[in-house]
Amino acid sequence: MTAGRNRLMMRLLKRQCMWLVVLGLGGSGTALAQDRRTQQFDVLHYDLAITVPDSGQMITGKAKITLRALQPFRRLRLDFAGMHPTLVERNGRPQEFRMRQDQLEVVLHERARNGEVIHLTVSYYGKPADGLMIRRNKYRRRSVFADNWPNRAHYWFPCVDHPSDKAGVTFRITAPRRFQIIANGRFVRRIDHLDGRATTVYEERQPIPTYCMVFGAAEFDIIANPESGRVPIHYWVFPQDAADAIEEFDRSDEMLAYFENRFGPYAYEKLALVQSSTRFGGMENAGAIFFAEQRLGRPGSIEGTVSHEIAHQWFGDDVTPIDWQHLWLSEGFATYFGIQFFEYADGADRFRQRLRESRERYLSRTEWLSRPIVTEVPEDLFQLLNPNNYAKGGWVLHMLRDVVGDEAFWKGIRQYVTLYRGRNASTDEFRQVMEMAGGQPLNWFFKQWVYEGGIPDLRIRYDWKEKDKNLLVKIQQVQSTTPMKLPIEFEIVHRKAARKRVWLAEREKTVTFYFNNPPVKMIVDPDVKILARIQVEQGKITVKP
Repeated sequence: MTAGRNRLMMRLLKRQCMWLVVLGLGGSGTALAQDRRTQQFDVLHYDLAITVPDSGQMITGKAKITLRALQPFRRLRLDFAGMHPTLVERNGRPQEFRMRQDQLEVVLHERARNGEVIHLTVSYYGKPADGLMIRRNKYRRRSVFADNWPNRAHYWFPCVDHPSDKAGVTFRITAPRRFQIIANGRFVRRIDHLDGRATTVYEERQPIPTYCMVFGAAEFDIIANPESGRVPIHYWVFPQDAADAIEEFDRSDEMLAYFENRFGPYAYEKLALVQSSTRFGGMENAGAIFFAEQRLGRPGSIEGTVSHEIAHQWFGDDVTPIDWQHLWLSEGFATYFGIQFFEYADGADRFRQRLRESRERYLSRTEWLSRPIVTEVPEDLFQLLNPNNYAKGGWVLHMLRDVVGDEAFWKGIRQYVTLYRGRNASTDEFRQVMEMAGGQPLNWFFKQWVYEGGIPDLRIRYDWKEKDKNLLVKIQQVQSTTPMKLPIEFEIVHRKAARKRVWLAEREKTVTFYFNNPPVKMIVDPDVKILARIQVEQGKITVKP
């Protein structure tokens, strides 16, 4: 971290603290040290030497783990499952170890001192049960791809497999020479060996979560995006799908440039868009996004997925949720900003159409409407890949933008990225930044949209009173949950269109708008700004001669 960046962060922290004192919210934030799953140590860097075979599933590995002790200890545990460790060393000296309940327990010969930097090396071999996919691709060619989300990295290397412990990573991948190797970080070198293999080295110095630490080995075509700017963009795809990749990834340079302008500098040295065997449609691995191999070479655009995954480079990779229940800070953000790119690129109408489609899809998932976004962490972390963390999380941002205003919203988002760059954040910490940027308390907003379930179900009726020249609008919230607070916009169409904005907090409210002429119609939420069921009934529009 540079001295200049330190000063900037201190200024932001001071301003944030002053604002929290004004609001009476001090102490509600969640510090990283309070949320870490382990208080013993902090992993600083992984150096992973992995040898993948030309046949079979057996790999060999040597993981050099650099960690800093946060308190004195003799025993430490790393997540590690299904592999067979053969030797554990501390600074070159063998240490005692045992495998216990999907963890590697190491007993140090000498007690670690508080603040001491320890270099631990684990040599191992085995057949990964998950996390590292060794298989034939859709063209029946052998390939190897890491696929770690949410906590599947520990099936192929020892680690703290939790998003709160971010670290740098170096890959030293030895594989058959015919393979091209892609991984996080900067390409360092490739060494060809006489036995028909080659070792390729990449280094990622930026701290990233273990679920983003990946490499891929396959027979790729590597295609440069000709419009790449400061950050080089390449497509790593199977030769048969090269033409389709060029079309699908065509606007990746425009997406990257737009997000940099919005959020601040891109944190990584390259952007690789990789056709792979990930189980997800797209996986946001830092600087090396993996796309499901079947998505290329078939009908249907994946441009929305490309935008989503590039947005993740800031939200999820650079700024990472402190724990799993805050996943919406990653998936909801990528969902919204992935869609929002098209507001910039294709215009407001296309953006609103995408929002309508998103709202309709979410409202059809009725089993999720009563559930909060932030809740207890499920035993099966894949249950977090749900409409609340994605669609509703994105809608929370869209509605927050309307509540605080465009200028404050974008200012707050950029400050949030600046403040937590390379670190972890919680929902409360994001809220505090947005309160500071917007100059208003937002506890009520986050309480009803993030920490509680429920969606407004609005029944709206309007009647024109010719005698009084007024339009009577009756608004009801008919959902079974507590009435919610939200702004609603009305577009009243008569000789000229007029916009009216009403704040609703009651179960039922009647408002009156005065016009010289009767309306032709009334449109509720014309710019698609609220997540709600909306049913509009036109009452009497009586025009006396």
